[in-house]
Amino acid sequence: MDSRGKTEIVLQGIAASKGIAYGQAFLYLQSELEVPRYTVDAAKRAAEISRFEQALVSTRQQIAQVQQQVRRNLSEEEALIFDAHQMVLEDQALITETLREFETTGLNIETCFNAVAQRYIEAFSQIDDEYLRERAADIKDVTGRVLRVLLGQAAQNLSELVEQRIVVAEDISPSEAAGIDRSAAMGIVTDGGSRTS
Repeated sequence: MDSRGKTEIVLQGIAASKGIAYGQAFLYLQSELEVPRYTVDAAKRAAEISRFEQALVSTRQQIAQVQQQVRRNLSEEEALIFDAHQMVLEDQALITETLREFETTGLNIETCFNAVAQRYIEAFSQIDDEYLRERAADIKDVTGRVLRVLLGQAAQNLSELVEQRIVVAEDISPSEAAGIDRSAAMGIVTDGGSRTS
């Protein structure tokens, strides 16, 4: 076997579980959502609010499906994380602030929802308590799902991973992790997160 041109890279990190994996890496690149920004005609504002409400309903259904999958493939305890995701979708402050932003600016609902969600994510990211600080990832995961529904984009997932690989990513959301084929993922390495995330 010719080893020229191959170099070994050793990275240090925080182990979240026991064991060692040795194999090829699968680089999971997540793209930032491009949220269009435009003014909604006054005659179409009721339809825009209805579109937002429908996106919340569709996202609730998606999360319920992910939760069922986790319950079936892992455990009830693991599935409980998605209760927090459902609570984000039912957060009246988040919904009310989004609608207020929409009424004030007249901008499309994606722009308004994204602006409000980013304020929440930033606020949670600044909290001293590690557990609460990590809830910013839950809010980011849920709001990303809502935005993808509003934009007509498919949810990102790792269900297509078919060969045994070590998944390498900047971060992996709970719903993305739930979609990973456990027989194909030899290990997961992320740049963000902590032992409990």
